[in-house]
Amino acid sequence: MNSHIMGELKALIIILSIILVLFVVVFYWNFIKSDYRGVITKLQEDTFALEPINADEEADYNVYKIYFSEDTKISGKGTTVDDLEERQQIRVWVEEINERMVANKINIIEK
Repeated sequence: MNSHIMGELKALIIILSIILVLFVVVFYWNFIKSDYRGVITKLQEDTFALEPINADEEADYNVYKIYFSEDTKISGKGTTVDDLEERQQIRVWVEEINERMVANKINIIEK
């Protein structure tokens, strides 16, 4: 092999490596990273409010109303929706259905 072909092979390997890294990053952001992270408050039969973990009492912040059901997958430090409790830290993957934020998956970080 001459030096020209070796240079092209190195360039091809670098380009393929960059494409692989970009694919991994896009996959992570779209499929693994949760939509929201926070603390459960105002837990009811099929909803809860999600507040920031370290909220400043004087600051304004978004509070999200999250709906869940028996079909919601629970992981982490719990396995069913009955394991959800006030003040738990969670990560939530949601889907908007009829203008409601419905949890597909909840990962309990801290019980």
